[in-house]
Amino acid sequence: MRFFSGLSQDTIICIILFLTGLFIITALSSPGLYLNDEWIPVNQVHQLDIGHQITFNEGKYGVYKNGTPAPYFAELNNLLKYSVALPLISLPSMKLIHFWGDNFRLALVAAWACIPFLIAFLVSHRFPEYASLRSIRITILGAVAGILLFMLNLFVYSPFVYSTPDAPVEVAAVCFTNHVLFAFLLTITYLIGRRIFDGRLQALFVTLTVAACSSYFFWGTTGKDHIASAVVFAIVLYFFIRYLQSYRYRDAACGFLFIGVLVWLRPEAGFSVFLCTGIFFIAVILFRVQQSKVSVKHACSQISAILFTGLGAIPFFINNLLITGNPLMPVLLYHDKTISGSTIIKTMEVPSTIISSQVVTSNTIVTTNPLVVVGDLITTVGQYIFTINLNPEDILGILFFPATGSSGVFLVCPVALIALVMAPVLFFWKREDGTSISGNNTRITVFLLVAIFAIFLAYFRIFHDMNTNWASGSPDIRYFSLMYLPLVLVSMILLKKTALLAHPKKLIVNTAGLSIILVPLIIVTSILVFSVFSTFTFNYYKLFHILVSGEIILSIVIVTYYHSLGRKADWISDLPLPLLLITVFAWQVLLVFLMSPVIKFNGYSFWIPGTDVLYHFFISSSISV
Repeated sequence: MRFFSGLSQDTIICIILFLTGLFIITALSSPGLYLNDEWIPVNQVHQLDIGHQITFNEGKYGVYKNGTPAPYFAELNNLLKYSVALPLISLPSMKLIHFWGDNFRLALVAAWACIPFLIAFLVSHRFPEYASLRSIRITILGAVAGILLFMLNLFVYSPFVYSTPDAPVEVAAVCFTNHVLFAFLLTITYLIGRRIFDGRLQALFVTLTVAACSSYFFWGTTGKDHIASAVVFAIVLYFFIRYLQSYRYRDAACGFLFIGVLVWLRPEAGFSVFLCTGIFFIAVILFRVQQSKVSVKHACSQISAILFTGLGAIPFFINNLLITGNPLMPVLLYHDKTISGSTIIKTMEVPSTIISSQVVTSNTIVTTNPLVVVGDLITTVGQYIFTINLNPEDILGILFFPATGSSGVFLVCPVALIALVMAPVLFFWKREDGTSISGNNTRITVFLLVAIFAIFLAYFRIFHDMNTNWASGSPDIRYFSLMYLPLVLVSMILLKKTALLAHPKKLIVNTAGLSIILVPLIIVTSILVFSVFSTFTFNYYKLFHILVSGEIILSIVIVTYYHSLGRKADWISDLPLPLLLITVFAWQVLLVFLMSPVIKFNGYSFWIPGTDVLYHFFISSSISV
């Protein structure tokens, strides 16, 4: 009790958000792989766990029973081409699975069932005004809920396979790590919201909006590193927003440090964010010098914070050195270089003792030639940043309706489209009032726009692929998933003085309350309308595209109507955004809940036995693949 008394309300809210996010994502998901790309991190986890090399696939995942590599690894020459960042942070989960052995599912269910009581305890202790519900202590309700959840799941419990050689325990470890990262992302988002917006309620609603109007929930249930990259990017945004409010050196240094970590996770995004943020950072300092707010000497010392990027990127250099032999040659570019027939300075075959004799061996660069090192650095920067391939048709497809049939950026993050459409009108209204469209957050707004551009810049080279290739653009434009957080933040800044955001408490209550009814209703309606489920034809997407498009138009009409007439916000203006959030979140839940048993591979059934029973008795009989 004394420990929690020493924690601030914001810290308690962060813990509650973390537990809530972890509870929901664990309840609805199953540990399994969505794309064959995910074979790489789970193989890396397996080989790290047993103390083997992490350069080439040793064959637990992505090979046939006779040891022949699947076409995916055959094309890669058996190279594990991704960063080991996600596998490394998945090792604690792997060790916990080993500790519990055949009972690791039971341990997770028990921990999951304790979460309602923990949340109730934290709320009761730190927010006593919410400690009772109709004269009943919420701690009692939380304890009863936890016991019932555990007992009901115990009745239908069966253990996950652990002891067999092909048990996908590494998949479970990586997926659960991504669950934890998703929950952690919510806490970072809240802390950013507290920095930008006026009160806790606005920050909470921003957090709900980021969770709903993005694909973070979906990617948090897979083995991809998109959610890990989003967490690191969110930390980068957090520290630079702090810097723009305080101009403290340590905030800038921490921001650049985590840009280095982002380079390790996703080099293309990291390089672009470093370039754009670095230019913005130097411009801010020079502007302060020009205004005589700081001296030239102080400005030079501030600019030195950029050097912390190299410190954060040390794992990136080590990762490259171990796999390509060149600290400045990322593994992805090394693969492109080898398949394009570029010259390799020195090659080294994989020892036959490492992998099955039937698995294709590969080569790796081993060089200390400084000219080659510098040349590869130029290749890296050029490939990731200055290769631009733009087509208006691809841009429109990516933003709205991709050629693949999946969801474009504005349909996954519709608040961004509302803000974009309303921005000129809001600018005109604010100009009449003599106020700024972004209030006191002009510098932060510009920085967030720079961050959004940086993500666009990182993927200019594959716009056509994202628009037309199912693997790159399903279920959303996944390479742009980093963009959703700054998009939501900018949108909330622009819309915060409109009728849509006038009552944050009512928005939170409406979103939470209506989601209990509408999310299941939307999912059931989708199943009844489209009984054939296929991610390749995207049948379910059609209904969501129609609903989201209608809700976007409704929101724009309400904002325009209320401000044109000078009408105060009321219960009508408090509905459009909650409905929009619920619809997009229902799309994510539908993908997770239905895709888990239908599309995923190399994994287990749902984490929670009750969810498994619910799906097989009430859902699976209603759909066909």
